[in-house]
Amino acid sequence: MGCYGAGTGFEFQKLAKGCPQYACATAALTLRNAANHYGPVVRREVELRAEADHMLRQVQDYVDRTILRSG
Repeated sequence: MGCYGAGTGFEFQKLAKGCPQYACATAALTLRNAANHYGPVVRREVELRAEADHMLRQVQDYVDRTILRSG
């Protein structure tokens, strides 16, 4: 899937599509810090699926193992 636009928006799309760990971390941080911006979250219409929870835990483990230890 291609990226649209130009500049920082294009670069963000390219990074998010090429690095799933970044995309997951960005989505998690966005929801944590701006959840009131997303109607389905505010209305509690979202569903945390076991598959998504498992994937996000894998991302967190990866970040803990590789990024945080090297810093």
